[in-house]
Amino acid sequence: MTTASAKAKGRRAQQRLRDLLLAYDPGGMYQSVTMGTPGSDIVDPGERLPFTYVEVRCREKYPSINAILEEMGTKAGRAWLYVFSRNNQEPLYLMNEKSFRRLFAAYATLRQENDYERSTRKRNERLS
Repeated sequence: MTTASAKAKGRRAQQRLRDLLLAYDPGGMYQSVTMGTPGSDIVDPGERLPFTYVEVRCREKYPSINAILEEMGTKAGRAWLYVFSRNNQEPLYLMNEKSFRRLFAAYATLRQENDYERSTRKRNERLS
């Protein structure tokens, strides 16, 4: 595989993740960063993303967990997401505990709001 095709493959993986985020959050301003730029591969100027650092890798061989932890260890204290992509397979997502806590807290808040709205709607229907 040539360098140009490898970069194009990585760029497509980044754009797939960005499109997935936008599909679930249409109001988001998620952007895929130019290849070779240091820092997160997906940025969010609106700061709606629960991850402060996103790394997207597109390889045929998965890296070892030690290599990932070593690389992400430099991001200590940050909520990070690591995405592996391979040909003809669903991507795998790995996150640290801080990311998981943020994501689950947001989910739990939405769940509580939906439960409250549902119970209010049922009560109003009974009263009508």
